[in-house]
Order: sequence, then structure tokens, then C-alpha cells
Amino acid sequence: MKRFGFTLSFLLLAFLYSCFAQTQDKPEVSADSNGVPKLEIVGGDTYDWKDVTPKNNPLTAKIKIRNTGSAMLIIPDVKPACGCTTAPLDNDSLMPGEEATLDVTLRISDRSQNLSKTITLITNDPKAQRKILYLKANVVVPLEWIPRNWYSFSDMKIGYESVATLTLKNNSSIPVKLMDYSVTPENINTNISRGKVLNPGEEIPITLRVKPTASGRFNCNLVIKTNHPDYPELKISGSGSVSESELFNNTNTSGK
Repeated sequence: MKRFGFTLSFLLLAFLYSCFAQTQDKPEVSADSNGVPKLEIVGGDTYDWKDVTPKNNPLTAKIKIRNTGSAMLIIPDVKPACGCTTAPLDNDSLMPGEEATLDVTLRISDRSQNLSKTITLITNDPKAQRKILYLKANVVVPLEWIPRNWYSFSDMKIGYESVATLTLKNNSSIPVKLMDYSVTPENINTNISRGKVLNPGEEIPITLRVKPTASGRFNCNLVIKTNHPDYPELKISGSGSVSESELFNNTNTSGK
């Protein structure tokens, strides 16, 4: 009987020791039922590319996301504010201390502007259920057409001169020479002066004049050769709709 009691006591002690060992081996986060996740965007909530040019398009960045809390951080959704931005996340479930990478791509236009976009991260962090990451960039177009980058001809009629004007501005830090140009169709006249130098910050109006000879859609192209290292050629198109005229031969189809 004593032997049976001794054996039973030994087995009970072994069982209790095993339970204690298993409890000691569990991760701290699992043992802590009161733990909470905490999202941190490494480097801050704003990513700024600062000054960029269209040749940098698209802008890219790898932004680290870290869980600094004491429970698993879950990020079920990442929502860019517009279609110009993508931001896939390589891991949406982070244990305490773990990091994930947000692979950000932002497409920019060929217009000078202070760009500001946002990405919203949906998380189980009770203090950051909708965490916003701000994206910024100052887009500088060295040679910029104002107010748009195409010529628009209005009220075009056969035999009547139609005029369209845009302003070319030098936003770069160096003087830019307009060395040569070409236009199509060839019956377009322009005020461009070969050899004209645009100093930094300077702008000039560039006018196209044409007398259309046929009704229908009118299209044209202007190419300007420059000495700017990033813009050896400036290419710009133009268009308009030509109506018939009571004073000219509307059957002429040349020169369109």
C-alpha cells in the first residue's frame, strides 16, 4: 500500500512539473492576455521625396512597418487614396517586434506641383485603427508648357487664320537655348527664334498660326531642339475642328 502511495505521489509531482515547464516555454505575448498591438511607421508618418522631376517617374519607396506592442498586429487592408499610388504589404500579421515592408509606388505627372497623397492602413491597433501615411513630393518640370501641354485651336474655318498660344517657362537652374524647331504640317507659322536663350525663371509665349484648307479634324506637331541635358527635344501636339466656310473652296483637301 505504501508503495502504491509513493508511486501515485511521484506521478502527481511529475505531472505538475510538466505543466510548469510547458507554461514557462510559452511566448510572453501568448501568456499575457492583456497585451495590445501597436503600429509604428519607421521614420515617421510622412514620407517626403522632396524635389523631383518627371524623369523620376514613378517615385518609389520601401517603408517599414513595426509592431512595438505586446500582441499580434494585424493589417487586413491598405488603401491608397488614388489610383496613382500602389502600396502592397509583404506581411499583414506581425508578432511583437516584427517588421513588414510597404512597397510604395507613386506616379507623377509632367506638371510642376506640390504633390500630397495619403495611404490608410486598417489595423487592430486600438489607438490606430485607421493609420494614415502621408506622401509628399515637389514636382519640378525644368521646361514647362503653361497652362497645358498641348495646343488647342478653336473656331477653325477653311481659309481663315487660326491662332493658338502657349507659354514656355524655364524652371531649371541653367540657361536653356532653343536651337532649332520643326512643325507639321508645314503651312504652320510660329514666332520661335532660333538661338533664343531662356534664362532660369524666364518664360516666353510661343504662337502657332495656320490657315486650314479642309474641313474636319486638324492635327499638328511642334518639335523644339534645346541644349538642356534632360530635354534635348521638346515635343508638343495640337488639334482643332475645322468647319466649312462660305467664302472658300470647301472641297480642297490639301494642307490638312
